[in-house]
Amino acid sequence: MFFRTIILLAIAVTIKAQQELYEVKIIAEYSGAAIYVDDRPVGRGSVLIKLSGGKHVVSILESPIIWNGIMISDTIAVDDNSAHTFKYKLPAAAFIDSNPQDASVRINDKLTGYTPIRIYCFEDDVIAVSRKGSERRFYGIKDRAFVNFDLTPARLKKAFPETTEFKLLITSSVLLGGIAAYFKLKADNLYDDYVSTGDNALYEKVNRYDIYSGVAFGLLQINFGYLFYKLLTED
Repeated sequence: MFFRTIILLAIAVTIKAQQELYEVKIIAEYSGAAIYVDDRPVGRGSVLIKLSGGKHVVSILESPIIWNGIMISDTIAVDDNSAHTFKYKLPAAAFIDSNPQDASVRINDKLTGYTPIRIYCFEDDVIAVSRKGSERRFYGIKDRAFVNFDLTPARLKKAFPETTEFKLLITSSVLLGGIAAYFKLKADNLYDDYVSTGDNALYEKVNRYDIYSGVAFGLLQINFGYLFYKLLTED
């Protein structure tokens, strides 16, 4: 009987607390924000309402007419010992894009996604947009914003075929090939003369021209080898 009485008293106290109404003030920093309590609209910006004791779900919506607007939710406890004023701050929205796109976007060093992307952040958040070594940072936003970062390196690296080095290698290859062919033809012509005359002086010239041709051809091989290496190892 005693325990039944205790249980009934506890239930009665709980029911009384739940039936008792408390004056609660809900403030949204953004004056146009719609305020909902337990999925029921109660006003905009700042409201003073009466709630029964217990837990309630407060939702702050940036605007009921903006598609995909910012919304935050919070569960509050209302009783004799709780605060009766609740303040809420909505994050600002920003659309982040970059040139080129697919840059990573981090908020306070936490990866959020890749451009183009819509983000939500507060004024003291640190936003970093980076791609392949290029990075831009800014520190939060107050209002809606469209931010487009140019992440193109200040000095673009030219493709190897567009460089002066490539042009010099091609030019030197042509010259070396021409020199090798020239001395080889000279050597062949003199060799025919040597065969017909047997003149040892002509034979020495044949050997000398063959050496010149061989040196030029060897340099040509080295030139081609380096050229192909650069083409194959280009980023």
